[in-house]
Amino acid sequence: VLLNPPGSERYLREYFCPKVSKASFYYPPLDLVYTSGWFPNHYDIQVLDAIADELSVSVTLEKILKIRPEYVYILISSPSFSEDIIFIEKLKSLLPEVVLIGTGDVFRDLKADSFGLVPQLDAINFNFSTDDVVRYVNDPKGVLLPNMIYRYGNQLIAGEELFPKKKNQIPPPKWHLFPIKKYRYPFAIKKYNVAMLSDLVC
Repeated sequence: VLLNPPGSERYLREYFCPKVSKASFYYPPLDLVYTSGWFPNHYDIQVLDAIADELSVSVTLEKILKIRPEYVYILISSPSFSEDIIFIEKLKSLLPEVVLIGTGDVFRDLKADSFGLVPQLDAINFNFSTDDVVRYVNDPKGVLLPNMIYRYGNQLIAGEELFPKKKNQIPPPKWHLFPIKKYRYPFAIKKYNVAMLSDLVC
C-alpha cells in the first residue's frame, strides 16, 4: 500500500517541501505517484490517499486491515508529524507484522535518527527518483542500498543519499491507482489533472 495518511488539515506532503492547502486546491502526492511507477506490473500495488478522499483515521485503518498488505509505504511531513506518529502507532499495533517504510521530509532530514523517534519503522526511503525501495522489497538480506536505511536483525543498514549522475528515466506512474477526480488546481480548466515533476529544487 502506498499511503498518504489522514490528517486534520489538507496537508500537501510533497517532495520534501510540505505545506497546508488553505484553499480548495489539492494536488497529487508526487512522492507516491513516482514511486508507483518503479514497481513492475506483477506487484499488487494499492494506493490510499486519505487526504484527497477525506478519510478519517478509523476508516483509513479499516481499509488497510481489509487489504492486509505485506508492506506499507507511508508519506509523512513536518506539518502533520505529530498526527502521523499517532497514526503509525495505531497502524503498527493493528498490523504488527506489516513492514512499514517511511518517506517524507522529516525522515530525509533525520536519516538514522528517525528510528529512535519512530520505533515502529522498519525502513525509510529518501529518494523517489530511484528504484531502491523496490530493491528493498525484493529482500536485500543486509545489502547496503543507496537512499534506504532499514532494520536488519539488531542493526541498521544505512545507505547514503545518492542521485543519478546521468540523465535519469523514471517509469510512467500508475495514475489509474490514484483518485484523479479529487485533485484540483486553482486555474485548471480541465476536469481531470495530473502533474509532472521535471526537476527538484526549492
